[in-house]
Amino acid sequence: MTRLEKASMYAQKRTYTTRGMITRLWTLTGRYRMFIVLLLFAALAISLIEVGYMESIRRLVKGATESHFTLIYSGLAIGVSIVALRVIVTAIMTWLETLFQQKSLLSLQMMLLTSLGDTAPLSLLTITQAI
Repeated sequence: MTRLEKASMYAQKRTYTTRGMITRLWTLTGRYRMFIVLLLFAALAISLIEVGYMESIRRLVKGATESHFTLIYSGLAIGVSIVALRVIVTAIMTWLETLFQQKSLLSLQMMLLTSLGDTAPLSLLTITQAI
């Protein structure tokens, strides 16, 4: 029985709480944990960027209603910098997600092919080695 089959049998026998599911997924990530941590930081950064975006709108509205040009200019500067920062963080996040997806997919394919290679009949192995 392969490692994947054992894990599958174990998963079918047990139901998980939310905390248990997150813990199990964290243990299964293995060498890709750094990607997940970086993606979580990027998600946090995007959340903070949205707060800055709302602050720039607040300054623009307040400056327009009270005729304070300094508030309008600061709101405009914050808004432009927030948009640029959002583009940069989104690009980094997309790059990390793509890299994580490609590496994990390649790892899964290698595990599957290795598992299939281990179960191949001996006569098939000798034929492929002769070629």
